[in-house]
Amino acid sequence: GRTTNDALAAAPEEIRLYLRYLARHGEAVDPKEKIETAVAEHITKGDIIGRGASDIVFAPERVALGAAQLAQYLRWLAWSRADLLKLAKWIDAKTLAKKPAEGRSLRDILLHVLEADMGYVYAALGPVKEVGEPARAALRGDLDLRVALGEERDAAIARLRAATPAERVAARGPRSDRTTFRRALRRMLEHEWEHRREIERRLGAS
Repeated sequence: GRTTNDALAAAPEEIRLYLRYLARHGEAVDPKEKIETAVAEHITKGDIIGRGASDIVFAPERVALGAAQLAQYLRWLAWSRADLLKLAKWIDAKTLAKKPAEGRSLRDILLHVLEADMGYVYAALGPVKEVGEPARAALRGDLDLRVALGEERDAAIARLRAATPAERVAARGPRSDRTTFRRALRRMLEHEWEHRREIERRLGAS
């Protein structure tokens, strides 16, 4: 939403939409459960307000990520990228490159998802060659975008799965933040969800 009140009003249905999505994949969730929203913190500074600032920390993220939770996140990451690729598979080159009156082309959105994902993994664990190579190749135009999206996520999941308990709580970034690993997983999921929904809306309107 354009305002805090708009966002709060829309949040329950958007959460249900995501729960229905998880349920379709077989996750044990209840999309019909009661959902209540509350403002935990109202941040009004910074240059990306309202666009999902990646440095926001939610209370559950201050708790170390266990093996079962990590496995769940990785399962969701696999589903998310597979569904994005299923959506992108049928988009022809002309539609991919077409720039709307406002915003980016679908190709630029997908490249943005690709590059952002690399950034999240690097923030959580440092440079990972197997993640960076396909991303950079696609950004240069040397590798098919869809191939790069698949290879990047496969490599990211493999590296995230191999992360040691110490790596999951390592102090990283300029603030020596111990929540970086867990936040990276959350941002990979929500960022891709936001842009997959954007692409679905665009294709539905075309």
